[in-house]
Amino acid sequence: MAMEEGAHRYLRVGTCDIELPPSCVLILFGASGDLTKKKLIPALYRLYKNKLLPEEFALLGISRTPWTSEQYRAVVEETTKATGGEDFELPVWERLASKIYYLSGDYSRTETYKKIKEEVISIERRHSIARNRVIYLAVPPTLFEPIIINLGVAGFAYEEGVSTNIVIEKPFGRDLNSARRLNKVVRQFFEERHIFRIDHFIAKETVQNIIMFRFANSIFEPLWNNKYIDHVQITVAESIGISHRAGYYEGAGVIRDMFPNHIFQILAITAMDPPPVFESEAVRDEKTRMFKSMRP
Repeated sequence: MAMEEGAHRYLRVGTCDIELPPSCVLILFGASGDLTKKKLIPALYRLYKNKLLPEEFALLGISRTPWTSEQYRAVVEETTKATGGEDFELPVWERLASKIYYLSGDYSRTETYKKIKEEVISIERRHSIARNRVIYLAVPPTLFEPIIINLGVAGFAYEEGVSTNIVIEKPFGRDLNSARRLNKVVRQFFEERHIFRIDHFIAKETVQNIIMFRFANSIFEPLWNNKYIDHVQITVAESIGISHRAGYYEGAGVIRDMFPNHIFQILAITAMDPPPVFESEAVRDEKTRMFKSMRP
């Protein structure tokens, strides 16, 4: 059952009230890539099926593949079916698919971003969506800077009466200097509170269970320190190869792909002190303190 409280909307699940996200358009760069087809669209489908997305929601996929919206919906329907198995329900998918649009274009051309803005405004009117936008970069890291700069030049970051957040997938830079440069570029156009640098790995159930095991377990929590623990070994055992990501791995390599993000995030969750509250900035601060305390 959905409820409203001021500007916020909640879904009652058992005895819990889950806050629903506000009305928005999700602008997804890299819409034809593996991450989008195998992870992001199926995740959106599950959110929609469980009524955890607002009805005033739409997705605009951007990629260089020359598809129409109809062709794109057919492609992601197949990958969502394959991922969802028996949980896939065609009527639910059809309702979500009516909110999915696609635009092909060259990321390096300013004309692409003009078309994107026009299409977003059209979608907002069609679905009665407030001017609230989320830009998600599910693209190779080499494309982050040119896309962010073009978005800034096209006026996506600072537009009167519009709230725009940008989500950047890992890896955030190839090394320290490139990470600093990327940070400078993104902060040139977007305020820090509108920038989300994410690592999808820490949303995995296994990783989330570490947090519960550590901080919500009255047996282990008092013993989780260097007086009682000799050492911790973190093993990442992959069941899949590089598949057809050879081009990415050729430039990144497994160390850059896994260590400064996935493995270090697990290290932080394993070793950090309990945050005063489980909110994003407090958890981030404790992770930062842990890394500053760590001896190379």
